[in-house]
Amino acid sequence: MRISDIPWETVQQELLDGSKPLPPSCIRLLDEVFFAEKDTGEPGDFILVFGSRMGFRYRGRLALKLYKAGRAPLILISGGTRDPALPTEASLFRQGLLEHGVPGDAILTEDMSRTTPENVANSAALLRRRFGRTPLTLLLVTAEFHMTRAYLTAVKGFPESYRLVCCPAVSLRGRRDTWFSTPLGRERLARELQSLVACTRNGLAADRDLRVPFRYPACPL
Repeated sequence: MRISDIPWETVQQELLDGSKPLPPSCIRLLDEVFFAEKDTGEPGDFILVFGSRMGFRYRGRLALKLYKAGRAPLILISGGTRDPALPTEASLFRQGLLEHGVPGDAILTEDMSRTTPENVANSAALLRRRFGRTPLTLLLVTAEFHMTRAYLTAVKGFPESYRLVCCPAVSLRGRRDTWFSTPLGRERLARELQSLVACTRNGLAADRDLRVPFRYPACPL
């Protein structure tokens, strides 16, 4: 079974039904889909941060940790705003990094994106203008539960010569070990599953086989 085969409506129904515990098959499915990408510890050329209005406390801090550990010399923050009256996500993250001692010339910003596919497309265009066809290694930083969609969208949108390294940041409300125990955690993964399956089906993200074989009700194998 591939990600695009997942009947997200069926799974979402179970996620949003608070009257009973989630079946183990559902938890196994979502654990495989959302929490399989691991940080290999490789160095890179850029830390690419997918912005979030409230995400600096985990995404931004992980980018800061990677930078200070010498994993990459430059940080690219991608994120705009849906409300013109508010600052962009990129500007918020940039300010946070500056306050924690990252020099301004080590930070690039892309502040037009409002979706994950736009994050990738606009970041790819920025890097192409700056570095041409030079192969680059990108350390992808986003919330743990969002990493699969970010990574598969990056696989689809960046040149094949790029090396992509997943660096998932642990979200306060989407942790691998606790998301299924709260209504907010269930709701968050329900929305993310819908977005992920839609992106794989419409070609905005690469698709992939699920690595652990199992049977889930109504899932075609």
